[in-house]
Amino acid sequence: LLLIPFFALIGYVLPEFYLIDKLQQIEYEVHTDFPRFLDLLYIYTSTAAYEHIGEAIFSISEHMSGALSKQLKEITIIYRFVDVNEFLDHFEKNFQTPLARDLVSTLRLVDEYGGNISEKIGILAEEAHKERLQNARQKGQKASAMLMVPLMLFHFPVAVIIFLAPTAIALKQVFGW
Repeated sequence: LLLIPFFALIGYVLPEFYLIDKLQQIEYEVHTDFPRFLDLLYIYTSTAAYEHIGEAIFSISEHMSGALSKQLKEITIIYRFVDVNEFLDHFEKNFQTPLARDLVSTLRLVDEYGGNISEKIGILAEEAHKERLQNARQKGQKASAMLMVPLMLFHFPVAVIIFLAPTAIALKQVFGW
């Protein structure tokens, strides 16, 4: 009888943890695939074969795979044939990443003031690559500092014992300690 509330609690809590984990995985995948999406969007918009940005995004989603592709397909299927502002509103609502917000604001500025969409998206894609490179460098610097603690705690004492133990044994034999 005492195990019933325990299993009920586990049955209530574990699915929530599972869903939170899956959502975090999807969010991470979308965040990591977004620079690649920007590169493809730059290529697709530079050809100027698409009248609506939704058509270009739909074509890109057809050639990509993963969580980002699924979300792009859903958005573009529903909002491909509406005006640009409504499409961008829904795009911004579905993607909560900083790159998506930058893309939406860039597309709105180009729509409002004019300009070359491809050029602006290219600049945005280049900035995204620079940001990823900078983040990788920072993580590399932090990793080297974080590796010093295990090195000092575990490897250094073992190395001292390996080098000093034979010397201590030899000194004991020579001096008779």
